[in-house]
Amino acid sequence: MTSNYPHLKFHQSLPTLDRIKNIISAREKGVYLRFGDGDINLANGLNDSYCQQNQTLQKEMQEALSLNGNNILKALPINCKEFNGLETGMFPGNHEAPFNWCLNLLSRTKMYWGSEFQDVYSAVALHHLASSHQDQCIDFLRFLKQSNCQLLIGHQDIPDSLRHLLFGQNCQFVPTPPRDSYQKIDQIEKKCLELIDATQNYQIIITSMGCSGRVLQKRLWGKLNNVFLFDFGSLIDALCGWATRAWISLTHFNKNEFLKKLAEPSIKVVCTSALIPQQFESRKRDYIRAFELLRLNGFPTPYIVEAIKSRDKTFLEDYSNYVFYASNNNSELFNKGINEAKHLLEGLRHFNFDDNQMIIKVTGRSHIKSNLLISLIKNNPYHDAFVKLDSHGQVYTFYFAMRNHYLIKFLENIDHKAMEVRKISIEGLVANYLTNHLEIKTMYVDKLDVTANIFGRGNITKFDV
Repeated sequence: MTSNYPHLKFHQSLPTLDRIKNIISAREKGVYLRFGDGDINLANGLNDSYCQQNQTLQKEMQEALSLNGNNILKALPINCKEFNGLETGMFPGNHEAPFNWCLNLLSRTKMYWGSEFQDVYSAVALHHLASSHQDQCIDFLRFLKQSNCQLLIGHQDIPDSLRHLLFGQNCQFVPTPPRDSYQKIDQIEKKCLELIDATQNYQIIITSMGCSGRVLQKRLWGKLNNVFLFDFGSLIDALCGWATRAWISLTHFNKNEFLKKLAEPSIKVVCTSALIPQQFESRKRDYIRAFELLRLNGFPTPYIVEAIKSRDKTFLEDYSNYVFYASNNNSELFNKGINEAKHLLEGLRHFNFDDNQMIIKVTGRSHIKSNLLISLIKNNPYHDAFVKLDSHGQVYTFYFAMRNHYLIKFLENIDHKAMEVRKISIEGLVANYLTNHLEIKTMYVDKLDVTANIFGRGNITKFDV
């Protein structure tokens, strides 16, 4: 019977979210429309459990179903093996659907689809990954949050704390009734248009209001540009503790565990190295010991930025799959901090981390004695930088943490010529940057629990910080 739909290509959960990420990353207008059996019932003049049918709603739902065009991603819950919709972790009651039920859904949808069935996306992408592949779901939610979520339209009882965690504190909120929100769709649309700044840069608009949300997306699609309209679905119910869908209870979804993991900052460790020929073996020993201590203390696998060696592989690849060989070292400079800043910036651009990720920068010869810094970061998720000052009020730059977009902004705006001529230290520049940018919420710590191993002008200095 799948031969009745020869061009239908179903995109499973992760490819669906990847397609959305690609559209948002390219800052292209797009929409993700999650149609379910309730929407199809309404389009066919029947009731849905949360929305009463009427002729105007029926017509608008048909119009939403018929939307077609570039970056219009329409989803249906045809999660059976015959359509390649059955994924690991699905089972009856938890997204898996019988083949005949899927055929019936397609049959009732066909007349409103507006074209032949071709690309059909997963309607349960977030929900399925939240219960079966949590890390992938959380990675997507973090991406969505940092992509400028401008507006959430959803259930009036969604807690402020959850909204802020998912979408950021600047995301505005339009509350909707728990049932029959279509009865107030005109007022809801008007409020949305009042709150959306049409002159602003690319914006994400989130809906979580059941079947009426698809109608609202259809209306906003025709009136707005420079936006992505994303239907969040019942994951937000699960995170509120509302067992509104079978998958929530059948998978024993633990909202507290999920939210705790979501709140933890995404941490990347960037380790700088400089394999100068005259000290190659001693530095190699120091670096290997440093990598071992990072692992033993529970740090993520480091991203290594090597300053001196060519792009041929070295022993560094034995300790990380993420090694970048910088190309802009200048051995003639008196101020070695310039090279450090240039190498770090080049590495960060190469690795292309998300803006919001926390970067722990560690000089490769520094030996970590505990996971103190990671614990501070995880326990203080709304801080943007973690540093220790020396006796001169400068930052110890051999071991500190800063959110990626702030760190890149700092490195991009350094005056290298002034650094060299006036002998300005990188440590002092970081301290001044944090002092002059109060929007960067900084934690000044008393202890880092690290042994510094610094090579000066012909001598090695070791000290604990």
